[in-house]
Amino acid sequence: TFNYSVSHDLRAPLIAIEGFSRILIEKQGHHLDAKGRHFLTMINKNTKKLNELIIDLLDFFGLGRKSIKAVTIDMEKMINDIISDFKSMFPEDAFRVAFNALPTAQGDRKMVRQIFINLIGNAIKYSKPKGTAVIEIGGWVEKEKNVYFVKDHGIGFPMEQADKIFEVFE
Repeated sequence: TFNYSVSHDLRAPLIAIEGFSRILIEKQGHHLDAKGRHFLTMINKNTKKLNELIIDLLDFFGLGRKSIKAVTIDMEKMINDIISDFKSMFPEDAFRVAFNALPTAQGDRKMVRQIFINLIGNAIKYSKPKGTAVIEIGGWVEKEKNVYFVKDHGIGFPMEQADKIFEVFE
């Protein structure tokens, strides 16, 4: 029921927005100035991303019935792609990100990507009242396991709630 509701009730209007924005770009884009075409293109691009996110969430909630597809993940490329996506959604001075070489990971690409989208997005969102968010991303190999972190100067959360916050990813 949940999957049907999300799939139908959320995706149907999203698909319409994507389709109409694409048609506007194709048929009326020449009437807009560069800024207008850019905004319309961003609406179209982010609508597609939201649709992909809904699909990923449906996959995530269906994991009990599906096996995890473990692959080698180029973490540096994944983080750069995520940062690029966020830069297109936020003002230029909203955040700065620093990271050095990251070890490659073994895992389900969609799930790992979603974790980092959440962590980086929260770092931007909850650091913003303090000005430009400064985010540090790092990782290393320790005892044959990869360790990654996302550090920011945001409001944080009580450590006694850490288990509850990350429980969904177990």
